[in-house]
Amino acid sequence: MKAIVIAGPVGAGKSTVAEIVAKDLGIKFVDGGDALRELGVAKGYNLQGKNWKETPAGLEFINRRRTNPDFDRELDAFMIKKAEEGDVVMTSRTMPWLAKGTINVWLKASMQKRVERLSMRDKISKEESEAAMRRRDEMEFEIYKKMYGFEYGKDMKPFQIIVDTDKLTKQQAADEVLVEIRKILR
Repeated sequence: MKAIVIAGPVGAGKSTVAEIVAKDLGIKFVDGGDALRELGVAKGYNLQGKNWKETPAGLEFINRRRTNPDFDRELDAFMIKKAEEGDVVMTSRTMPWLAKGTINVWLKASMQKRVERLSMRDKISKEESEAAMRRRDEMEFEIYKKMYGFEYGKDMKPFQIIVDTDKLTKQQAADEVLVEIRKILR
């Protein structure tokens, strides 16, 4: 089976939906964020916890990536290899543009819904959640534009499937993605 890549902004439900889709299809799940964290830890960064990207150390690491693209290139090489092997559902911000022959899914959500989800997940105020999210969105947009020339969150050309998760439960979003994937695989 082709690799399935799920992308979207922070708080759209990428990891959650990807895990459900992988389980339903009986294939492995690779979280691009976890792979990036492992790479950062190996390079000496203190990136602890599931939501490490919103921590001060995580934001520092993301900021460091702006001046040192080696982290991203190393991660992308790893993720491309996984995509080429197939039989995988992965979350990634770059694979829809870099990997060939993948089924690409974009999960979208309003800023209000994303803020609610991040605030609940990380147990922080909505104001803190929105500020962290906007910083990350801005830094990552800049990184990918500079490194690869695409506009993350704006350029939808590589996506065969786009699902708005605002009014959907986790399972409903995954079910919608699965229906569309099965249409493509026919």
